[in-house]
Amino acid sequence: MSSLLRRFVGARRAVSFSAALTALLWLGFAAPAQAITFTSFAPAGGPSGTQVQLRGTGLTATTAVRFNGLDASFSVQADSLVYAYVPNLASNGFIQIISGAGTTVGPSIFFVVQPPSLNNFSPNAGNVGTSVTINGSSFVSITSVKFNGVASSYSVNSTNQIVATVPPGASSGLVSVSNPAGTSFGGTFYFPPQITSFTPGGGTPGTSVTVIGNNFSITNQVDFNGVGVGFSIQNDNRIITSVPGGATTGVLHVTTAAGTTASLTSFYVGAPPSISDFTPTGGPSGTTVIIHGANFDNLTGVAFNGVSVPFHVLNSGSLSAVVPGNTSTGPISATNPAGTGTSIDNFYVGAPPTVRAFSPTNGPAGTAVTLKGTGFLNATRVRFGGVDATSFSSSIDSVLVATVPAAAVTGAINVTNPAGSGASATSFGVGPRLTSLTPPSVPASAATGSIITLTGDHLTGAYDVRFNGTLASFVVDFDTQITAYIPPGASTGPVTVTTPQGTATNPFAFEIVTFTPPPHTPFASWTTDVLSNLPVSTAVGDQAVPAICPDSTGGAYIAWQDFRGGDWNVYLQHVTGYGTIAQGWPQDGLLVCNAPSTQQNVNIVPDRVGGAIVAWEDFRNGSWDVYATRIRADRTTAAGWTANGTPVCTANGDQNNITLASDGLGGALIAWMDLRSINNYDIYAQRLTSNGQVASGWDANGIWVSADYGNQYVPSIVGDGSGGAFVAYRDDSRNGWLYVQHLLNNGLVASGWPSVGRLLATAYVYHAPSLFLD
Repeated sequence: MSSLLRRFVGARRAVSFSAALTALLWLGFAAPAQAITFTSFAPAGGPSGTQVQLRGTGLTATTAVRFNGLDASFSVQADSLVYAYVPNLASNGFIQIISGAGTTVGPSIFFVVQPPSLNNFSPNAGNVGTSVTINGSSFVSITSVKFNGVASSYSVNSTNQIVATVPPGASSGLVSVSNPAGTSFGGTFYFPPQITSFTPGGGTPGTSVTVIGNNFSITNQVDFNGVGVGFSIQNDNRIITSVPGGATTGVLHVTTAAGTTASLTSFYVGAPPSISDFTPTGGPSGTTVIIHGANFDNLTGVAFNGVSVPFHVLNSGSLSAVVPGNTSTGPISATNPAGTGTSIDNFYVGAPPTVRAFSPTNGPAGTAVTLKGTGFLNATRVRFGGVDATSFSSSIDSVLVATVPAAAVTGAINVTNPAGSGASATSFGVGPRLTSLTPPSVPASAATGSIITLTGDHLTGAYDVRFNGTLASFVVDFDTQITAYIPPGASTGPVTVTTPQGTATNPFAFEIVTFTPPPHTPFASWTTDVLSNLPVSTAVGDQAVPAICPDSTGGAYIAWQDFRGGDWNVYLQHVTGYGTIAQGWPQDGLLVCNAPSTQQNVNIVPDRVGGAIVAWEDFRNGSWDVYATRIRADRTTAAGWTANGTPVCTANGDQNNITLASDGLGGALIAWMDLRSINNYDIYAQRLTSNGQVASGWDANGIWVSADYGNQYVPSIVGDGSGGAFVAYRDDSRNGWLYVQHLLNNGLVASGWPSVGRLLATAYVYHAPSLFLD
């Protein structure tokens, strides 16, 4: 056909190439076959029957595929892909693709082999350089052995065994063996464990510890300086364990089949440090501070309010450190591997106080003194003449206000802050103070020359005593007591005492009570008509349950509960010995208490200086309490007593069945049944002074009269002539027999008296027994 083409071309030289080609086709001749390319195949090997993907171009022209000359079945998938199947009896060699254009040979040899099978290897742990024997099958045409992806050197001993060397850079992971037919993975080869850190750095037995590192998956032992302990493997990089009993400070060990590793640092077996105190408690930078506490042996750091400082451990319980220049007021902390201990108190960074001036320069106890200086804002102590002030405050660093304490003496004022103390250059003069007068009032008829005991403090050196401005003679008995004699012409008013340090005035005016003497025949003016009598009160509403006592001048005080206001309140009336309402008193009685809710069961006793003390049960607080007040002859409430009643007892539960007596000193003694214990009634008693205050030694809500179990009822009380009281009552815990108790003027049970009272009678008592002082 080529000679014909030449002849055809020669005959028609003027004809174009395309025209010539058309002519040839017309004559029945075909164009040359298109060439193919063979670029790759996969897999690189395999046994007979393995599907092999052949890739290239022009593959649709494939007419045959041969494996090392042996024909194989195939299928054309695309112009670039042919599937061929390794024929039986094939051997290693090149793959050929045949087409009309000729034969094209693959880029590399195809290996007719089985993929390797890796069964096991030994040892399964080790380090770089360890020789590992790998057992399996089809170890033919091996192309690589890898440890967790890192290729190693190896030698194939047989189709069933390979000896490989663990390569540098490898880590714990799977072992693999590859040949052209594929890769087989075996088990994990483990490297020795490594500890990079642990936290905390120390602790006592039982403390949980987290160990960080790698190659922990096959850990079989953990120990603290040789003492083994249980553990939990969280992952290949983390173990949770705890400090075992008996452990000592030392390194941690983690052991696996690949070996044992030790921590680079020691684990401290012990408690975190603790700080109990430090001295001084404050100072400027550069101050050396001695810090006390515990577990200071292995300290790694000390800080003042977070600023680290050099330190020197003196012993396990103390250390010294110097206050740094860049710190501020705050706690001190100390750290060891087990943790950090922080002081409860702050270290004050600053200088000791200075006292430059104060005002006033003298005064009695209770005087507020203003100090000026520096370092006051953190003041912890103020002293007057060495005696601590119980109250002081400062809102700015340069001003402090302190109250002169009761026991203060003349001397310098000293102020302390955590950095130290500073004292005033001059002394503060502590003046006298009066707290009480005994008795607080006397009748005018017996006033001149009567002895009055003045009580207070800083009375030594007194050179002047006056009753409402009238000079009196006196004797200083003690620093806390003066005996004075009422001078002629003295009248109701303040009592003053003057010393070189100042003048003191009694908080309540001294009373000299003037009485109008009754007529020689006090009953002459009283009506004898049994149908009229003297009206005490005819107000609207009910007036009920009256109580009466003498007024010391032949008349009387009458108290009652009154319903004129729509609820029961307390009223009082004063009638004279002439049978008339006392001058100035309301015709229907004086309102004593109209507090919210009910007042009832009123009781009354004379105050021995012309007035009366009234007590009652009061429901203003939602339960029955005891209230009282003292009313003078001029209808006014005596100084120190509260309008609408002074609380005698407001304890939980009800207080009922009150009984009242004079203490002989212008005050009152009160007893009642008390349900504060909820389960049973007890008997309580209270003493109020002439100025309405709870007497010294007596509790705010009364004294428990009998320390007996069960119920005690129907009390009765009488003074013992010395400010104390006898209280009688029925004791149901002891057959309902009658008992009596003796309380001294300071609220204590009299010496020799049983705590449960003394038996008076074995008869059962239904009503309150009557007591009187002979």
